[in-house]
Amino acid sequence: QVIKFIKFFRSKRDLGLEQIQCDFDDTKNDQLVEDMYTQDEVHSAFDSMSNVVKHTARTELSSVINMTVLLLAQLFESADDQGAILEMDTSSIEDQRLLEEVEKMRLDKTTSKGKGVRLKDTLEQTKKELMQCESDRDLAQGKLKLTSKKLKKAEKELTKLRAKLEAGAG
Repeated sequence: QVIKFIKFFRSKRDLGLEQIQCDFDDTKNDQLVEDMYTQDEVHSAFDSMSNVVKHTARTELSSVINMTVLLLAQLFESADDQGAILEMDTSSIEDQRLLEEVEKMRLDKTTSKGKGVRLKDTLEQTKKELMQCESDRDLAQGKLKLTSKKLKKAEKELTKLRAKLEAGAG
């Protein structure tokens, strides 16, 4: 299913890039027909191209976002119908290492199950590392609290010793 998802959305990406190329070609053919142009005409052509590309990119990205939302809704609904509860870990979907692993994934089935990149393994390893970091943080916080208590106790003792010293000197 992951391979199917990747194929679908990579084809959507490629179509979006083709549309942007068509936008460039249309602009060249519609606005750039003379041999010489003034600076204002060149700026106008670039501004026009920028607006067209932004519009196309916004439209394509919105479409991909909406399709992804629909797909996730189907997935969550299907899981709910089966009595399963799915949770999303949005922090992992921005993990650059995982994104690079997805980009490297080949689309043949042998790669997804065999010798190729194991995205699930990478995700599990990242989760283990995160859990270890959280555990280390908790341990460090515990040590910090203990050290803080010791410091407060030493400060009180120091204050008492200073008071005795001053009382003895006075």
